[in-house]
Amino acid sequence: MKSLEPAFLNMLQSLKDHPLVGDASGVGLIGGLEIVADKATRKNFGPEIKITELIDKHARKAGILLRITPGRIAYSPPLIISEAEIVEIGRLTRVALDGAWEEIKAAA
Repeated sequence: MKSLEPAFLNMLQSLKDHPLVGDASGVGLIGGLEIVADKATRKNFGPEIKITELIDKHARKAGILLRITPGRIAYSPPLIISEAEIVEIGRLTRVALDGAWEEIKAAA
């Protein structure tokens, strides 16, 4: 597990530049992304946006199941995960976030 921690934390940090991500944090193979409406103020989305359902819809469409709670995506992959699988989790998470972001922008 210790050997995969840098890859996992790098994956989380690589998503920090996304417009929906306010922060990324983790330790070992446990981590998460803070989902925000405004990166500068770290304001959360109002309930009318249904951000949890929106991200989940795009995640499933991309082929990944994410643990999404209001304002956060949480990760705790199995200890037998490979570095390639961690990279793929990051890629698919970005696809889901991109899809949700595009839908939010289109509705505005």
